[in-house]
Amino acid sequence: MAAARRLLSSILVLCCATVAVLSQYAVDAQTSQLVAERGVTSDPVSIIFDNRRTIVNPGESLSLDCGVSGDYRYCHWDNGRQSAIQVQDVHEGFIEGLSKPVINKGNECGIVINSVTIEDHGLWTCKVFVIGHTLQDTKNVTVTIRPTSPVLEVSNRPLVVNEGDQENIRCSVAAARPRVSIHWYLGNEDITYSSRVENSLTDNMGTYKSISMLSHMFKAWHNKKMLRCEVEHYTLQTPIDDYVDIIVRYKPWGKDVKLYGIRMGDDVEAKVNFSSNPAPTSIKWGYGPTFQEIGAVLPVPGEEGRYSTEMVTLEDGHYGVILRVLEFTEMDAHISFKVSVANELGVRDFSVTISNEKPPL
Repeated sequence: MAAARRLLSSILVLCCATVAVLSQYAVDAQTSQLVAERGVTSDPVSIIFDNRRTIVNPGESLSLDCGVSGDYRYCHWDNGRQSAIQVQDVHEGFIEGLSKPVINKGNECGIVINSVTIEDHGLWTCKVFVIGHTLQDTKNVTVTIRPTSPVLEVSNRPLVVNEGDQENIRCSVAAARPRVSIHWYLGNEDITYSSRVENSLTDNMGTYKSISMLSHMFKAWHNKKMLRCEVEHYTLQTPIDDYVDIIVRYKPWGKDVKLYGIRMGDDVEAKVNFSSNPAPTSIKWGYGPTFQEIGAVLPVPGEEGRYSTEMVTLEDGHYGVILRVLEFTEMDAHISFKVSVANELGVRDFSVTISNEKPPL
C-alpha cells in the first residue's frame, strides 16, 4: 500500500512538472511572437568620434571627445606612453590635470586635458568596452613647437647682384612642429612663385626642418629694395622674418621721350631721366634722319648751332640729360634724336621724338 502511494506521488510530480514546462514554453512563444510583431530588438553599440588631426599649443586646453551610442561597460584613453586613463576616474575628479567635459551627451567617454604639454603629442586612442568586444578610434594630436628664427643664407649684407644674373638664395628654419609656411617678398612684391620648399623630418615626433630656395633674376628697378624671407606658423600671431638689402648693378636704365604738338618757332627742351649703377662713364647725344642713321654727335655738355646739351645729377643714382632746340623748325620735326649712356656694365640708347603733330590715339 505504501509503495502504491509513493508511485502515485511520483506520477503527480512528473505531471505537474510537465505542465509547468509546457506553460513556460507557451509564455516564451507568446513573448517571442509579440517581440517579432512589435519589432523590438537590441540596438547595436557604436562609437561617436572625430579622428581629424588636432593642433594645439603647449599650455592650451585640449578636449578629447569620444561618445557612445548604446549600452557600454566602461571606457578609457590610451596614448601609448603612460597607463590607460580611466574615464570614470577623470569624471569623478580623481586625476589631476584632467577634467570632465562641460557637455557629456554624445561625449560620454570624453576628457579634457587642462594644460597641454609636449608629452601629450602623438596618437590618442579612445577604447569603449561593451559586452563581448571593444570599440576604439584614434586621433593624432600635434603639440606645436615654435619655429626657430629664419636664416637667410647670403654671402654679404647688403647683397650685391648684377642685373640679369640668376641668383639662388636659401632661407632655412631649423625646427618647427608642424612645418612652417615660407614666403618671399622683394619690397612689397610677393615673389614666392620663384621658390621651392624642402621639408624634412628631424625626428620621429613630427618636427620639421624647412629650406626654401629662391631662384630669381633681379632687374634694375629692384635696386635698394629689401628682400625678405617671411615665416608663418600655427604658434605665431604675426610672421617672423629675416631680410637683406639688395644692391643691383645694372647698365643705364630709363624710358624714351616723346614730345608732340610742338609749334614752329618754339624753344624746346627734351629731358631724358635715367638711373645707373655704377655711375655712367659716357653720355652722347646724336641725331640723324632716322634712329638707325644717327650720324652727328653732340657732346654733353656742349653746343652746336641751335642745339645744346646739359647733364643734371640727381639723387640716389639718378640722372637727367637735357637737349635744347632753339626756334623749332620743320627740319627739326623730321630729325630723330638719341642719347647713348654707358657704364662699365654696358650701353643703353634712349630715343627722343620731337614732333609738331598731335599725339597718336
